This record gives sequence, structure tokens and C-alpha cells, in this order.
Amino acid sequence: LADNGHDQLAQCSDAMAGTMGGSGSMDGHMHLPAECGELNCSSSRRFMETNELMHGGMAVDLTCSHDVDFVRGMIPHHMGAVVMCDIMTESVSKSGRAADP
Repeated sequence: LADNGHDQLAQCSDAMAGTMGGSGSMDGHMHLPAECGELNCSSSRRFMETNELMHGGMAVDLTCSHDVDFVRGMIPHHMGAVVMCDIMTESVSKSGRAADP
């Protein structure tokens, strides 16, 4: 990513690689580091807040009732995705363009 001019994304990618599989994460889940990326715009800050809320909601107590556990984890995941889409839509409509990835 850094070779393509996406230094911030490369830093985030490197930071996330250290948190996968339980390494560097107490709960065994992948988390975006709070300092990951450019957070000077409100859409980035709102995205990070929504991401944290979404992952908090996905931290369900598993019951070995696989269908129930799956649904209980996926509802907050998809609710977070809808909010993130709203953030993106608002940001694009304000700026009149989509930002580079």
C-alpha cells in the first residue's frame, strides 16, 4: 500500500496484522488501533466510533446454540454496516465526490 501512495493505509494494515489471531488483543478479536489513519475529518472519527460500537455489540456470550449465537453477532454487525454506509453517503454528498480508498 505504501508503494502506491497510501502510507496511512499501510500503517493501519501493519497495525491490524499485529492484532489478528489474538496477538496483541486480549479478546482474540481484530481491532483497528485508535491512531489508525487520518482522523482530522468528522467522517473518519464517526467511522471509528461506529466501528468500536459495532464490535462491542458483536461481543456476545456464546451459548453453543449456533444459530442464536450467529444471529446475535450478525445483527450489530449489519447495523454498524448500515450506519457506516450512512456516514459514507453523507460525506460524499457534502463533498460532491468519493474519496480515494
